[in-house]
Amino acid sequence: MIVIHVALNIKPENKETLLNFAKYEVAEARKFDGCNTFTVYADTQADNRYVLYEQWETIEAFEAYKASDLFKKSGEVLFPIIDGKPESSYFDAKEFQQA
Repeated sequence: MIVIHVALNIKPENKETLLNFAKYEVAEARKFDGCNTFTVYADTQADNRYVLYEQWETIEAFEAYKASDLFKKSGEVLFPIIDGKPESSYFDAKEFQQA
């Protein structure tokens, strides 16, 4: 399993844009084969900071999502409203999964 963690800051005036698009993207991304989890969390200690948390069965499933029109649209919507550079981390969780 691959775990993706993306932390980003949103320009304060664009919070509503993020929230509306996140609802759409979460629902659509969860339809992809191999998507176990796809959600967005608000940071409780920093206004306008959010975390995108994803779990994919395989790196190939994640790569299929990255090649999709949904991922392209996500960039078109999110990059203009992000304040600074997103912080992305990728984790291989297969060694820690329980049978």
